[in-house]
Amino acid sequence: QWTIKCRSLLVKTNSKALKQVLHNIISNACKYNKQNGSVILVSQGTSLSISDTGIGINQPQKVFERNYTEHLSGFGIGLDIVKRLCEHMNITIEVSSSDKGTEFILDFK
Repeated sequence: QWTIKCRSLLVKTNSKALKQVLHNIISNACKYNKQNGSVILVSQGTSLSISDTGIGINQPQKVFERNYTEHLSGFGIGLDIVKRLCEHMNITIEVSSSDKGTEFILDFK
């Protein structure tokens, strides 16, 4: 299930890099969601929140480290790339997680 609550959010940045960032975060929200779970996108001011009702991340402070993974599948490089792209585009990215889901917040300043 998808919930999208986004007002107009105009961002001047590298569109291909931003597309890669969003693709990675949203595909992870789908991949690690619970059956019949939700993905929620909300924009507010200069921020975009992408959250899910998934399995959560045990150590969210480590997800941006290269080769960190909590699952047998994957190599742990996707969110490292996301973090590097965000830094390059001057986008602040934060993550919080529990056993009820994960939320990424992108602040476009």
